[in-house]
Amino acid sequence: MKKEVLMIFKTHLDIGFTDYSANIVKKYLEIYIPNAIRVGYELKDSDTPFIWTVGSWLINKALKEDKSGIVEKAVADGILNWHALPFTTHTELMSRELFDYGLDISAKLDERFGKKTVAAKMTDVPGHTAAMIPSMCARGVEFLHIGVNPATPVPDLPPMFRWKKGENEIVVMYQGDYGQAVDLGNFVLYFAHTGDNLGPQSADEIRSIYAQVQKEYSDCSVRAATLNEVAQRLENVDALPIVEKEIGDTWIHGAGTDPMKISRFKNVLRHIKENGISADISDNLLLVPEHTWGMDVKTFFHDDKNYSHEDMEKFADKDKREKIEKSWLEQRNYVSSAEKLLGIAPCYNTEAYDLSEWEETDDPKDTGFELCWQIFDNSDYDRYKKTYMRCHLDWAIWDFTKAGLPDYVGGIYKAQVTKAYKKADTVLYRLEFEKEIAEKYGLPYFYAKLSDKNLEIKWFGKKASRFPQACWLKIKNCDENWQICKMDEWFDVKDVIGSPLICAAEKVKNKDVVIEPLDSALVAPFGKRLLQYNADRLCEDMNFNLYNNIWNTNFPMWYSDDALYRFEIRPLKK
Repeated sequence: MKKEVLMIFKTHLDIGFTDYSANIVKKYLEIYIPNAIRVGYELKDSDTPFIWTVGSWLINKALKEDKSGIVEKAVADGILNWHALPFTTHTELMSRELFDYGLDISAKLDERFGKKTVAAKMTDVPGHTAAMIPSMCARGVEFLHIGVNPATPVPDLPPMFRWKKGENEIVVMYQGDYGQAVDLGNFVLYFAHTGDNLGPQSADEIRSIYAQVQKEYSDCSVRAATLNEVAQRLENVDALPIVEKEIGDTWIHGAGTDPMKISRFKNVLRHIKENGISADISDNLLLVPEHTWGMDVKTFFHDDKNYSHEDMEKFADKDKREKIEKSWLEQRNYVSSAEKLLGIAPCYNTEAYDLSEWEETDDPKDTGFELCWQIFDNSDYDRYKKTYMRCHLDWAIWDFTKAGLPDYVGGIYKAQVTKAYKKADTVLYRLEFEKEIAEKYGLPYFYAKLSDKNLEIKWFGKKASRFPQACWLKIKNCDENWQICKMDEWFDVKDVIGSPLICAAEKVKNKDVVIEPLDSALVAPFGKRLLQYNADRLCEDMNFNLYNNIWNTNFPMWYSDDALYRFEIRPLKK
């Protein structure tokens, strides 16, 4: 019997990036899925059959709007096929409940169509949390393919391995692109991908792909297949190396670009943890951790000159600015929709404090925390290009760095206490940066309210600026042996493959204290290390990243709203 080449026909779904997300979804529902069905039936009984694999969310969405029954028939006939995950997400941002909800879309489709989906795929995002393994195993998922963005470093892992968390494990294949051909011994896996939101191939293109692959693998038979078939035909799985470490997501810094969105998102996650999920959140809350948070900046805001807040205020092309900002607002509105659907009042109070209720004191003492603002410069991006980026093609330079960034010297600037107030056992501090720095970079001023177990920080007056920057909070006297919590699972910060220098965590702890950020997602266990991909991990120095805009695509590039950050600080009994 000839060895088979199993071809996976797929496109890369970005629910954003190439257009407004609503337009993209509409194009899939009205053009791409009908085209895939038409081509699938055209080639169904030929020697070049076509099966289109997509995430479960898209199939589920299409079935909801399938008044004619065409989609349901195409699924039943095997032309449309889903894998076990809804779409590519930043899994570090997801709670256990939200991740399980996404998996259950596939499980419900399986039940409806009498199938058993055992394979899943993520594309672009370079790292995912091992906390998802128990949930995947509980639903019978055995195989996960991860295809990493071609400009992004692939974590230092075997190409295939058994990924374990406790007693649970799945087989993982890592590749340095969306999907590459690989000879697996008893068969060849071949990905026939189209690019970002380009939809399925035409019948002629599919025939051409078959001819090309048949020529390349002349001793093999070639056919379309599903990821399920790939999972079921893997051999010698027991001999694969075992990995029991966390795999860090080096794109997760993007979660710091919209503080309001993340704060309200985390509030909704706390609600569903306490109350369950009482409505269909697949078209709103589930889309928040999807990996595209707005339009492609190099395409829709191609600008290499206007970086300062003064430049932004007088930016001539108002339509261009409004268009890109509208794409970020569209993404933020997923949270608003979920709040309305679940009956949750938005919990994001950025009102100024009424100082008449406080008594001013001349003795601010040590605050017990430190607020800093970091400004990055070209030397930071030169280092980042050398240590992080796998390719320096024009698109990658535009996406991952700041094209045209002016020459200046960046730095880290500490906010200073200028006034302090007391009320009972609570202290309220006003903190500001040096006037020259604040005016140059459009930095805010802060009020920070501190009690024994809670810290609340608000900033006011931040101006929209494209200068690459980051805001950091450090809570003092808590420096060693940190663990981070993701999806209710704890990980040692020293036990992370990829990069542990920035990650999303529900809370952090060491032997002395548990700290839970209620409104922000990002923690930096080894200090202020954004844009330092290969920095050492010798000195633990837990910082919380409150804001950053270090990339030049996919995420919001500037932010000018007031902001709120709350932290629960719980000392551990000794």
